[in-house]
Amino acid sequence: MKQRALPLGVAAIMAVAVSAASAAGVFASGQRVELALSLAAIVLAGGHLVIFLYRDLYYRRRLAGLSELHLRSRKFAEQLAGLSTRVDMLDGSRDEPPAPRTSEADDLNREFEQLRLSVKKLAEEYGRTSPPPQPRRDREMPLRPDDGARPVVSHRLEFYLEPIVSLDDDSTVHYRASLVLEGHGQRVAFEELIRQAAANGLRPDLDGHAVNRALAVGHRLAAKRPGTCIFVSIGLETFSAPDALSAIEWQMNNAGNAAASIVFEIDHTVMAALSPRGIEGLARLARYGSGMALSKAHGMGIDLKALRDLHFRFISFSAAALPTDGHAVPAWAETARLAADHDFRIGVQGLFYEEQVNIASRWAKLGSGPVFASPRRVKGEAVSIDQIRSAA
Repeated sequence: MKQRALPLGVAAIMAVAVSAASAAGVFASGQRVELALSLAAIVLAGGHLVIFLYRDLYYRRRLAGLSELHLRSRKFAEQLAGLSTRVDMLDGSRDEPPAPRTSEADDLNREFEQLRLSVKKLAEEYGRTSPPPQPRRDREMPLRPDDGARPVVSHRLEFYLEPIVSLDDDSTVHYRASLVLEGHGQRVAFEELIRQAAANGLRPDLDGHAVNRALAVGHRLAAKRPGTCIFVSIGLETFSAPDALSAIEWQMNNAGNAAASIVFEIDHTVMAALSPRGIEGLARLARYGSGMALSKAHGMGIDLKALRDLHFRFISFSAAALPTDGHAVPAWAETARLAADHDFRIGVQGLFYEEQVNIASRWAKLGSGPVFASPRRVKGEAVSIDQIRSAA
């Protein structure tokens, strides 16, 4: 059977007694070295005794404090139970006939306040204070200088609109959209921009952004000038990109009345280079907006019936193909006449001077170019190429 070890205090007292007896014997015999060792043992044993007495006193006080807190907690629980009973009695008496007014409610409020103070004091004594508030994870914290914030990009894509004018009365009836890259005193025009974008695989993203900006302007046009359209050029790469087409279709489906102001424009050379997938993409976009437009058309080889089936409504020719002699006939004159018979609207792009306007007005109803007005920037938030790429 295992015997219980002696308590620390008893062992310390016995060690002091034995050390004292040994020291007395050594002192009587006159041996100094043994006397020093005995005194050291006495000091060590005395230290253990002091530690034991201190710890015993500390735990006695703590146990006494815990006992007092326990009693106060029980008293608090009894008071709370009594108050709950009284509250139930008051709730049950609401349906009874009104009795003379008493101070019962005031007494309850006073006792509840006393209980609140008691709970607060108990919490302080137990050390259960509320933890410091932590920043919420779902709240956006301000950026610090070392958070890796991206620097402001100075090259921005600006959205421009060029007026398309009626050659009958010189009034603006439609607009042609374009994007221009500006920054650091440099300017990349639309033709060069789309060429570079196509070479770097960014043309679908560029076209999607142009449609987005055109729809934003279309909301205002639909309210102020019904029937006014915005021509948005779509590139060869976009027609063959299903994701880009889906993004444009989503924008058109969610644009409401503004979608009716969009005319998707395709260059004649681009249309001739369409793959089977590109032709399918062309048919998908043809279902939206106010129809399609064929730009910079050639004078020969245009299947007007097929264009009409694909919802083409506009055909425009280049002013560079106009004859310099006012009495001559352009190569596309017969195509323009037949197209008008099929309810196509005929236009001429790139008109520079009045004589060209006079010649073009003999076969076309619409015209655009520097002779009328240069493209004007539309107010709005300009974005960078990187933002367009990341948004896509």
